[in-house]
Order: sequence, then structure tokens, then C-alpha cells
Amino acid sequence: MIIAPQAAPPAADVFGRPHERSCTPEWVLWTTKTAPGHNGAKFGESKSPGLRHLRIGLNKPVPVGSVLVRATEGVRLSVLKPGAKYPGNLADEADWAPAQCVGKGDVALWVLPPKTLTRALRFSYTVAPTQGNTFGLLGGALVLADRFSNVAPEALAVASANPAVVKGVNDGSVGDARQWWDNGKEGASAAVSPGHPEWLMLIWPREATLRGLCALMAGFSEAPGGMVTLLRDHVALTSQVPFGAHGHATA
Repeated sequence: MIIAPQAAPPAADVFGRPHERSCTPEWVLWTTKTAPGHNGAKFGESKSPGLRHLRIGLNKPVPVGSVLVRATEGVRLSVLKPGAKYPGNLADEADWAPAQCVGKGDVALWVLPPKTLTRALRFSYTVAPTQGNTFGLLGGALVLADRFSNVAPEALAVASANPAVVKGVNDGSVGDARQWWDNGKEGASAAVSPGHPEWLMLIWPREATLRGLCALMAGFSEAPGGMVTLLRDHVALTSQVPFGAHGHATA
């Protein structure tokens, strides 16, 4: 049984003014041409405890294997089943297929069964009676057709500088910006260049199969000369891997 708060509808009308980008799905949903906004979208804000939903409809059915999500801890993801009437009844669980959360942290990967097609995403959040905040928050979501897992937390992170905070680069948290890794508060004595590079290394206890790299909160929008070095059997395999817009690289 789903009991929604009586003082507010189960869906949040956060996308009601399409002339403002902050009130459109683009503000929280990655596309091939745009990145989400900086502060996400609140949904279901109400003083009453209970369940809230945020639904994002799509123009057509799309394959979805994984969804990378930044949201309030406790937010859950489900997708509209192919046979359900669009845009889906938010209060009817029969319309929705739940995704499975893989890993933990501020940024989580949600995985769907193979060959899943959907026309809508539903983010759900339950506010407890004793809870301080009265809303759910979706910071951003990236829909991927393939099914992935995040192997970064399994690795040991080391870097050429500022070792005190480097462990935060792959622990799944976004955290305080003051704790993000960089090469020092004032940078290095020499400008970063091919002759004076800075490096960040992830070391796995065993050989890991990688499909790509997603650098979140990376501090750059595009890095055409990105370099990735893989070590296999004590032999370094170095290749230029262009980072697309928003810090995505495909190996």
C-alpha cells in the first residue's frame, strides 16, 4: 500500500514554466548536448510526512540499462513499464518497474533488467514524521542504454599532489567542495603542462575490465587531450582518450 501525504499531491510540479531552463527536465537530466543545472530540483515539498514522486516523461520509448543519479539519500528510482499507459499512474506500483541501486554514496548507479524500454522515470522519496527536510531533491540523472557497474570504489586512489584528500575522488561522495582533490590550494609552482603534468591513479587489487570513465565534478567541461594509462602485466598501455563534453570518456 502507498500512502501519499494528503496535504500535497504525490507528484511535484517543478517543471511548470518551460520558458525557464531551471523549470524543465533538462535542469536535472543529462542529454547529448546539455548538462544539468547546478542545484537540482526539489520535489514534493510539504510539511506533511509521507511519499513524494518526481516523474520525467520522455518523447519516445528509450532503452535504459543504467541510470547514474545524484539525489537525496533515500530517493528510489523506477521506470514506466512498456504496457502501462503513458505517463503512468504515480500511485500505482503496477505501472512501474523498480531499478536496483548498485553501490552507495551521494552519486549512485541504478540498474534495470536487460532489454528494458521506458517512456518515463519516477523518483520517489518518503519523508518520515520526525525528519527535518520536507522534500526530495534530484541533483541530476544520466540515462545509459547499457548495464554498468561502478568499479571505482574498489580501487586505491593515489595522486602526484595533495594526498590528504585524494581518497574522496572514488568513494561515491560529492561532499564539501573544500575537500575536492586538486594539486594544492595555490596550485603547483609550475603551470600544468605536458612537461609538468599532474596525475591521479586508481589501483585495483586485480585486473578490472573498463568500458569508460565518467569524471563527476571534474572542474572542466571538455578535455580533448585527456590521457589514460592502463597497466597490464607490468606493461603500461597509454592512449589519448578524448573527454567529451561534461567529462565523459569512452575507452
